[in-house]
Amino acid sequence: MDPPRPDPAGSGRASCRRLIEEYNCCPMPAKILQILSTQPPSLQEDFGEWLTKKLPQILQEALVGIHMLDEPLTKTYLYSEFLLAKMDHQLQNMLAKLSQVQQKVVQVKMQRNMLNKGRELLLHYSPIAVSGPVTRDCCLEPTKEVTV
Repeated sequence: MDPPRPDPAGSGRASCRRLIEEYNCCPMPAKILQILSTQPPSLQEDFGEWLTKKLPQILQEALVGIHMLDEPLTKTYLYSEFLLAKMDHQLQNMLAKLSQVQQKVVQVKMQRNMLNKGRELLLHYSPIAVSGPVTRDCCLEPTKEVTV
């Protein structure tokens, strides 16, 4: 008795499924995906024969997709350019805000440094620091007796 032979239509359908699964990870024009998924080979057709019949239609859809990518004025292209411009604008705003914050941080650090330098100068050149500790005797003149 001969072993059961695989159904050629089943292998064609499986090949279609495999082809769809392979291309699911990358963008594929919707019409090609529709051809592969909704018009699989019939029970009598081999996948190779089916592909030979459908290849011109698939290639035509692929060429349309390539032409759309090459055409700079398509809606898809314009929309992607719009999104890129929008993201670029958002990034520019974020960078501007970050630079403002950084400038404020630098200003605060400079102000603190100036205050610290000012304090050091005051402490270094103040008369109290130069003459030493203040005593009561050195600042008072000798008292004179006043007669009334």
